[in-house]
Amino acid sequence: MKKVLIITYYFPPLGGAGVQRTLKFVKYLSEFHYIPVILTPNPKLVRYVSDYDLIKEIPSRTKIYKSFIIDLNWFFKILYGLKLIKIVNYINGTLLFPDYQIQWLPFAKLKIKKIMKKEKIDIVYITSPPHSIHLLGKWIKNKYQVPVIVDFRDPLTFNYEKKKTDFFNKCFDFEKGILVNADYVIANTAINKQKYVEKFHIPENKISVVTNGFDQNDFENIKIEKVEDRKIIFSHIGRFYSDYNAYPLLHALSKIKCKINNVEFRFIGGLTYQDKKIVQKLKLDNVIKIIDYCSHSRTLEYSRTSDFLILILANENWDYWIPGKTFEYINSGRKILAIVPQNGCCAEIIRNTRTGEIVSPDKIDKIAELILYYIENYQKVKFDPDFEEIQKYERRYLTKKLALVFDKILKNNRS
Repeated sequence: MKKVLIITYYFPPLGGAGVQRTLKFVKYLSEFHYIPVILTPNPKLVRYVSDYDLIKEIPSRTKIYKSFIIDLNWFFKILYGLKLIKIVNYINGTLLFPDYQIQWLPFAKLKIKKIMKKEKIDIVYITSPPHSIHLLGKWIKNKYQVPVIVDFRDPLTFNYEKKKTDFFNKCFDFEKGILVNADYVIANTAINKQKYVEKFHIPENKISVVTNGFDQNDFENIKIEKVEDRKIIFSHIGRFYSDYNAYPLLHALSKIKCKINNVEFRFIGGLTYQDKKIVQKLKLDNVIKIIDYCSHSRTLEYSRTSDFLILILANENWDYWIPGKTFEYINSGRKILAIVPQNGCCAEIIRNTRTGEIVSPDKIDKIAELILYYIENYQKVKFDPDFEEIQKYERRYLTKKLALVFDKILKNNRS
């Protein structure tokens, strides 16, 4: 068995979608001859959502090193309360580039010195966001001559493509430095891999695609209560923020609100402040139910007690983005209304697995039309998933792909 040091900012008991990918790799890596050793900030000092149920999934013998951190999110909470958002934006990404979590790095280095002395680490895997933690990779390579793999759960530069040029260029140079220095790169979508090759000129044989996925074990003990004569339920699971919002769906509902009865649209994880204002303005309160953040297991129960699931990427330019919920959606046994870019990575997965209908976020009338069709024909809507295709996104299978990358890098290092 070989040891892999996994450096991650988000790890249980912290919750949220960003935790799942790393947690599942840790859960299954030992089946493929790798012992994970974790480095993460002390969760008691991090201001973030928690999900203590996830701790049960960490193998009991896993060594977890927790380092001190000064989490500026506690300070940002005060600034947000004072509506000093511009100051927050200046600190996060400008004063502290590429993100405020960069202040964790000195404390992380102290802990890495201890880990390297105590554990016989064969390979290092660093996963972002936050992207600043990839700076640890170059330091580790120079100091310990251990191969480093970087995993981008989300891209950096092309999230800022429409921002001012100097900041975009700064992000580009930073990301390219990370990609060039790493021994290997993991991209979470095929489009992101393509951008690394074409935009950053990274050799194609230095990059593999390992998508997010679903864990079949999570679905095995879901309790579903049967309720007679209940409402038809559409559910969106997961948090919205900033430009990632429910705008297309809300405006589609405003066009048909007089035609729908005994229907409920659930937003599990909440809505943005701006979306809530739209709900009030369009008088949609009677068809919308907002449910605050809840545990991962509870969200799966909500998905199985829904008739339809809603996926939203409100920006037509987000063709490279696949929300983590997509993979659990396709394994839920529920048809998906995917309001996403027609030619993006997300749409491709829905098409290939035959798990839903795709409509562009700017086609408000078409969205409204599909919702009405689902409501009027909800017991007769055609649904014929490709289960063989769906299994390609199972977490154990994806962990095997990652382990094969580790094998490849270590073999190349020896030769």
